[in-house]
Amino acid sequence: MRPTQLVEDLARFVNSDMDGSTNDENLDLLTFLPRTDRLAFNRKDRIYDRVEHANYLYLVNSGLVLVAESVDGVVIDICGQEDFFGFRCLSNVAKYLEHAEAVTDVEIMKWSRQELADLLRKDLGASLALAKVLADNLARANERIKSFGKEQISARLLRLLLYLGERYYEHDGEVILPHITHEVIARYLGTSREIVTSTLNDFKRRKMLDYAGRGNERGIRFKMDVLSYHLFGEDFGER
Repeated sequence: MRPTQLVEDLARFVNSDMDGSTNDENLDLLTFLPRTDRLAFNRKDRIYDRVEHANYLYLVNSGLVLVAESVDGVVIDICGQEDFFGFRCLSNVAKYLEHAEAVTDVEIMKWSRQELADLLRKDLGASLALAKVLADNLARANERIKSFGKEQISARLLRLLLYLGERYYEHDGEVILPHITHEVIARYLGTSREIVTSTLNDFKRRKMLDYAGRGNERGIRFKMDVLSYHLFGEDFGER
């Protein structure tokens, strides 16, 4: 079986309403996890690294977090509100060769590997909810890999903005993303900072987006349906 097919089958399985009791509403992992305090990190702070192992599963409450390989700096993911990260705590790998850092000021919650193990042993619903989170994460990584092979930088950048936009969506359809440097975006897309800057400037000239604020507070402002139209040829709500 192709890896892509395995990912798609797993995603369908954990999202299916097999017996009427497992659907998206009651497969929210956060509802199964014990209450815990929020932790605050400043921009550029390390949340964990290869020395301080990723022995926890984390959830972003606010802000943006970058997860990258520690050796070559390849960006694994950029996580926004309601995204989980730190999945390597679930493995038995002796060395953790990744790190996570705050792209903006962030607030997160975390749960230890032991807490997760205890929860999963006694609650099937929590196990299914975690499987759904992992399946969704794998499916998104799969789409990102396919995008690297067939799409131009402009399309890949639109996908990133739309994904993050879903986490900061406002009722009027306008999104203002927290400040994220062009260097971080470039590392995620596998390109140069200059190309990202040029592409964003082109989007701005075409009135697809604008900037809000100044300096380290400057975010990217756009409407979801506008970017979706340019990427998919249809409104965001119709996707």
